[in-house]
Amino acid sequence: MVDADMTYSADDLAKLIAPVVDNKADMAVGDRHSLGLYKQENKRRFHNLGNGLVQRLVNFTCGTNFVDVMSGYRAFSRVFVQTYPLLVSGFQLETDMSMFAANFRLRVVEIPVHYQDRPAGSFSKLSTYLDGLKVVMTISSLFRYYKPLYFFGIISGFLALLGLLCGLPVIYEWLTTGYILHLPLAVLAVGIMIVSVIFLCIGLLLDSQAYARRMDIERIIKNCTRCIY
Repeated sequence: MVDADMTYSADDLAKLIAPVVDNKADMAVGDRHSLGLYKQENKRRFHNLGNGLVQRLVNFTCGTNFVDVMSGYRAFSRVFVQTYPLLVSGFQLETDMSMFAANFRLRVVEIPVHYQDRPAGSFSKLSTYLDGLKVVMTISSLFRYYKPLYFFGIISGFLALLGLLCGLPVIYEWLTTGYILHLPLAVLAVGIMIVSVIFLCIGLLLDSQAYARRMDIERIIKNCTRCIY
């Protein structure tokens, strides 16, 4: 896979596909940053900042150490192609591929490649703010799909803390006077705690489904590998 804007060099193709051909990787990613060329060549404002933000979000979400999440220069093994579900389009594709590979423990290597700015007179379809927002929303959605217990657990924990803060005055009032005088605050605290428990239960249920899906993908990967080798 390669972007059609002539920013990548065909001279790097052989070293990009080598790990895949040698069965050392399921996805090889052309790393634009390690050689410092992307920062030097890219003239579009905020793109370096946006790439760094997406990289940190993905690494934080997946527990990975990706250097270039948004690279459009990639090589794939047959196993990756047969197991990856193409459910997104546009500039979210690269992020989705990286997070899919991380979640299902597919082997990823990043190969430093050369990068040059777009030829004069050509124009990018990328909208810095709109497409950047789409990528961030994609990361949030994938975090919810792949790690629902963490996602809903964070929301549940926040609500539980909020409910506790609302309920502390009521508890103190009841312990000291034996009465609950601030009834609306008590009802609010109980309501928030109930919603917190609901979110936690949703996370537990979806985590079980996500685990079952990971098992299915693992079986598919093993079957694909067995057929190939």
